[in-house]
Amino acid sequence: PNFEYISALMERTAKAVHHAIRDPHILLRIQGHLFDSGLINQILDVIEGLDCHFEVEECNVTPSISGAARVKSTLMIRVFSDDDDTLNNVLKKVTLLLDLIDSAEASMQHFDSRVQTSSDSKASTGKGKVSVLGEKEKNVLVLGAGMVASSLAEYLGRSKHTTVTVASQYENDAMAVAHNATRGKAVCFDASRPGDKLRYLIEEADIVVSLLPAPMHPIVAQECIALKTDLVTASYESDEMRSLR
Repeated sequence: PNFEYISALMERTAKAVHHAIRDPHILLRIQGHLFDSGLINQILDVIEGLDCHFEVEECNVTPSISGAARVKSTLMIRVFSDDDDTLNNVLKKVTLLLDLIDSAEASMQHFDSRVQTSSDSKASTGKGKVSVLGEKEKNVLVLGAGMVASSLAEYLGRSKHTTVTVASQYENDAMAVAHNATRGKAVCFDASRPGDKLRYLIEEADIVVSLLPAPMHPIVAQECIALKTDLVTASYESDEMRSLR
């Protein structure tokens, strides 16, 4: 029963209409004991049940050896839908599965291709939410995906109740850093042209960590002040930052 989805996958792939990478989608990277726990079956059931098209980007499975430590498998799957609510439901239900199926010992990072520019959007991670297990969830926004960002994401993202959102100009860089968190989210964000998207990202965060070049900090700080969101930077305080007090 744990492998019934394989024939369905093969059948669906044969007749699938492939989507362009620019189409609205979320990319999920899930690591854990996906097969033994049956988690992968339930994830695919969720996606199928919401009538989403999906493409498996990567699936790495290491056979278990008797007497050796169990090795986790990795699944990268891109889920497409033109309906925002549908993609949000996929993300919500998959996250719920990871919380409930302890035997999977799973972690997840995701990239959201949809451009968010308004607080009216429903693709919100949200601040101050409570998980299904009753613990308060937190969202940490990390601006920048440089060398320091990976260690920061690993440290801040050790709890499965903390989402580390990594914003970078490049999807691959953002995903690479988000991979270090138990719950990681990657978004594309051009800091040289922040626009409304910066405000949206900050609205969704409980705290902001800016690893951007120091001259960009005042713009971030102004939005954080306006939205009453705490900000941490890795730079010395400049005159321009001091003037915002």
